[in-house]
Amino acid sequence: ESVMRLMDLLRGMEGEGCGLESGEEETEEVAECVAAVEGQARGRAPARSPLLVGTWDLAYTNSKAVRRNKGVTGVGALLPFAKLVGIRQVLEEDGSAKTVEILSVAGRPVTNVLSGKFAARNDTVFEQTYESADLGPFRSLKNTSKAVLAVTF
Repeated sequence: ESVMRLMDLLRGMEGEGCGLESGEEETEEVAECVAAVEGQARGRAPARSPLLVGTWDLAYTNSKAVRRNKGVTGVGALLPFAKLVGIRQVLEEDGSAKTVEILSVAGRPVTNVLSGKFAARNDTVFEQTYESADLGPFRSLKNTSKAVLAVTF
């Protein structure tokens, strides 16, 4: 029942920038459903699952950092009138990872791409370490420091 309710909530939020435009009531309802679904998965190791490999589109996040930065790169927070459209992660069997962030700025798409590797930190968290960033029309960066995105299940 919790899975079906969560899917209904997420379908209702499509086009709302990964839930960034959701209200407090929707946010609380999603959190309750997610907690129930996570409870059903106790004892599993989702961050170590071979099912993690593939292409994933972020449907919803309650991450304060993503909300503040209007995405994962922080570019959205720097640009006036920027809105997060979506985030896609591509995780490969060889451990390579790519995160594609799509923003809308004054009605025009801006695509930012982070490339690197991913690995399980523990059973429920995997982290992505980025080695390069292609920040849309701005510039490409090679990263000599560790930029990490930790994803928790």
